Amino acid sequence: MTDLTKYPLTADDIRIRDPFIMPHNGKYYLTGTNADYNVIFVVYVSEDLIHWSEAKTIYTPTPDMADTLEYWAPEMYAYNGKYYLFGTINREGDYRGTYVLVSDTPDGEYKMWSEGPVTPEHWMCLDGTLYFEDGKPYMIFCHEWLQVCDGTMCYVPLTDDLKKACGNPRLMFSATDASWCRAISSNNGAKYPCYITDGPCMYQSSNGKLYMLWSSKGDGGYTVGIAVSSNGKLDGEWTQLEKPLFGANGGHCGIFKNFDGQYYLSLHQPNDRPLERMKLYRFGEDADGVPCILD
Repeated sequence: MTDLTKYPLTADDIRIRDPFIMPHNGKYYLTGTNADYNVIFVVYVSEDLIHWSEAKTIYTPTPDMADTLEYWAPEMYAYNGKYYLFGTINREGDYRGTYVLVSDTPDGEYKMWSEGPVTPEHWMCLDGTLYFEDGKPYMIFCHEWLQVCDGTMCYVPLTDDLKKACGNPRLMFSATDASWCRAISSNNGAKYPCYITDGPCMYQSSNGKLYMLWSSKGDGGYTVGIAVSSNGKLDGEWTQLEKPLFGANGGHCGIFKNFDGQYYLSLHQPNDRPLERMKLYRFGEDADGVPCILD
């Protein structure tokens, strides 16, 4: 029996964007972008993916971070006995980028770990996600349409301690490589059509293929598309599947396994303020090993 005094909320009570769930030691830790955009990083905890705790603040800015305007899309990882939070931070007069924070416990007080953003200097970036290939850590991230009009997806190698990048960024693909991607209305004075890349999420299928789920605007609003690498590696040639995974005005997804071994997909839907809520779907592969939503 769930203790409702400890877990009083359901997903309908939590206004959130970019939901990310880390299962760990019998509990599920939910982080994401507060839908007001300007609230610091928090976590919700659950034992059953149905009932959730109240939000707990897990980062208190130091005085040198007092000029921070936005905290977006945190993702939580257990690694080498510590817990790392990859979060997008936008500071006044600086370039938006992904920072790395660290804590001794998943719901503890996180401290800044990276020395500034680990995304490239002078690039406007967001949505960094951690991925290990051949035992080495990498970060996949978005180079924003606000700076390049046609948003791109890139990756960069990280040091083993996750504290900084240790190589040059490499381009994976551009938003317009996907036939389903549509231009957005821009209020930044751009003279050209603008296309979003959001929320990279990696998935290696049972047949060894490497897929990326990512989000942009499609015919039905916010949309999750699928890209596949030619060689099962980050440095492969990335091809966009014609049919999106999810096209009903929801996106920025994450993938996790529950404690029974079932994969789930998390995303927010709709993409309209103030209605954003986390949705969970059973996730798997079709007969060809292509990622699909099971229900």
